[in-house]
Amino acid sequence: MSRVLSAALLAAVVAGCSGRQRPVALPPLAAEGEVILYLQPFPQDAGRLVFRVEGVAAESAGKAQGTLELRLPEVAAHALRGQRMLARGRLPEGTYDGFSIRVTEASLAGEGGTSALLVPPGPVRVPLHLPVRAGEATVVRLTLREGAIEQGFRFSPAFAAAVPAPVGASAADYCTSPARHEVDVVERGTYDVTAVLATGSTPRGIAVDAIAGRAYVALSGEDQVEMIDLATPASRRRIRLLPGDEPSELALTPDRTQLLVLDRHSRTLSFVSTLSLREVARLAVGDDPWWLAVDAEGTRAYVLNRRSSTLVAVDLANRALAGSVGTDREPIRAALSPDGTRLWVIHAGSAYLSVFSLPDLALQKRVFVGLGMTAIAIDPRTSFVHVARDDERRVTVFDPFSALPLDGFPVPGPVSSMAVDTLENALLVAMPGQSALSVVDLTSRRLRATADVGEATWQVVAAGER
Repeated sequence: MSRVLSAALLAAVVAGCSGRQRPVALPPLAAEGEVILYLQPFPQDAGRLVFRVEGVAAESAGKAQGTLELRLPEVAAHALRGQRMLARGRLPEGTYDGFSIRVTEASLAGEGGTSALLVPPGPVRVPLHLPVRAGEATVVRLTLREGAIEQGFRFSPAFAAAVPAPVGASAADYCTSPARHEVDVVERGTYDVTAVLATGSTPRGIAVDAIAGRAYVALSGEDQVEMIDLATPASRRRIRLLPGDEPSELALTPDRTQLLVLDRHSRTLSFVSTLSLREVARLAVGDDPWWLAVDAEGTRAYVLNRRSSTLVAVDLANRALAGSVGTDREPIRAALSPDGTRLWVIHAGSAYLSVFSLPDLALQKRVFVGLGMTAIAIDPRTSFVHVARDDERRVTVFDPFSALPLDGFPVPGPVSSMAVDTLENALLVAMPGQSALSVVDLTSRRLRATADVGEATWQVVAAGER
């Protein structure tokens, strides 16, 4: 089965589970470019507005040249607490002069009920000088101008369009979308998507070197790792692995000189020099390696093998196996305790959360959580352990010492990946079925924001976090 077909099947499975209609899976960008339109929160005078959008098109020389895929057909101001994706689409390379948006109906909520508003008879033009380059994606922000509601009965939508300024590598969070072949860049603090980085086929694991301003992305569909210069995203290099490797997870050593690549299909761990961007060694680690992490000292890496149900320790200095232990069925994710003395492991084939002591790999305890665990993350300041399951829209918080559940909080959908952003005191929660990334305050455990991102989100990372 081809890698592109595998990506298409992945998107179909996610669509079936979520119950939402998904676009047809597309190959990576090549001769075309892509434009993603985001609506910004409305001004105060439009806080009670609701309107429907029939279509969005890109324009060149005053004529519609490409219809975009509509992602938000009904826009409600009260639900627009943050940025929302309105439409996206692929366009031929060239220079465009804006967009046209067709609004079919609008209404305004009031104390006496909802009243209909008159809408423009034709498309609304949104001017913007926009170069579209082959193989690149561009984010465009749309801001509704004040005074859009005229005389209390007419809706005159006037939008300002702009391409957001790039943010520094350390000022963003990043998530991969294998189905859309992209990495979404979410600005810390505002939680707006400021850029979408088009990649090669089926990006899964990602590692960000915030100091060097680089992102390394595992291209499972091409047996390569793509290195992206985050200051100049068009500047890229490819690290070639062996045919059939299927790289899936990545980790940087603390000194940033080595990139570790977990090759799922060839059952190996590749050692890549970040100076030469070449593979310098590889090590067989077990059957179906699924997850990878490096300790804070950079002395050991830990690998979970899903099919053989084993946890393997790797001596990084000697690039050799340092130990192995059996786990419950199908270990898929783990998290290192902040002091590096314990490893918390979740399993796809077991209802128990396992805790191993390090470096001896001794099983300390097993905690019943329930089947369907999908993601785990530990807050490095409090050591609280956060676990998500695919059959509930909730994250459970466990005490780091007793391993008993302490609390929990709801999230908008099932979770595929979580990461802690210590600078923002936030938990990043990737939800592939909702094509969204939620941000939860770690103190109040309340939802701060939700960002619309690409389909089938695989992994989320906070730059500079381990």
